[in-house]
Amino acid sequence: MIKVQSVFSTLERGRGFLSLEEVYEALIKLGFSLDSPAFYTVCESFDKSKKGMIQLDEFISLCIFVQSARNLFNSFDTSKQGRVTLDFNQFVYCTANCRI
Repeated sequence: MIKVQSVFSTLERGRGFLSLEEVYEALIKLGFSLDSPAFYTVCESFDKSKKGMIQLDEFISLCIFVQSARNLFNSFDTSKQGRVTLDFNQFVYCTANCRI
């Protein structure tokens, strides 16, 4: 959590929020790489004001979600190939655990 706050503080430059471009940069610094559709969908769901400005509490929640999604994905990606196949029950399990 300290690293998340540190990365946020480095990029927000006293404004109290990150632009979407800065959120993308922050996620890269934290070891997360999302494609454009996934990135914008996640940002939209955590941006309470819907203005493209992510505040610290939103950023922390976003990072917790992405880490939880990664952990769940990795638990199903037993062959470590970066792809999984889920049946419906597994999909429900994953979405419930990530609270999508």
